[in-house]
Amino acid sequence: PAAAFREAMARARAIEPIGRRRPAWIGDIRLVARVSNDVTVDHLRSLAREVDPRQTLLYIPGWRKLPYDVLYPDYEPREGFVAWCRAAQEMGFRVMPHGNLAGIGPKSPDLPRVEGFLQTDRTSGSRVGWYLDRPDHPGQIYCMDPAAAEARRLLIERFRRAWEEVRFDALHLDYPVI
Repeated sequence: PAAAFREAMARARAIEPIGRRRPAWIGDIRLVARVSNDVTVDHLRSLAREVDPRQTLLYIPGWRKLPYDVLYPDYEPREGFVAWCRAAQEMGFRVMPHGNLAGIGPKSPDLPRVEGFLQTDRTSGSRVGWYLDRPDHPGQIYCMDPAAAEARRLLIERFRRAWEEVRFDALHLDYPVI
């Protein structure tokens, strides 16, 4: 056990510090603008005349085909979003869509894969999430345990698939505080 611990510590020290791994542009950001679905490329052109796009990060909560906070971890972009994202980036803006670090919808086809890794209340044993007391609410979300390897694999697969299609600059990872 002691040798394994020393080996793990040596590996940890060999990892490059996160500050050196982050993209240089992060230090240039001076404005984060929350962008609604009705913001067009023309709106972005107008914004680019008022602010420096190279110093602006666009946070987009409603970028997915599904409504906000519905049926995670489905991260399929809404129609036209990829082209919108490319246009924003061509102007110099950085794009950061919204994601959920632990959420999965009760009707998600991925639920069976991670059902054993859902967070539960320590006292009652009931599942933790949003709107679980309202069975017909579309925004129902269970919280997966982000320490569970299978839950992390699922989320990374979905985030990677979205990134490969959209090529966003950053991803906002919402984490529930329940």
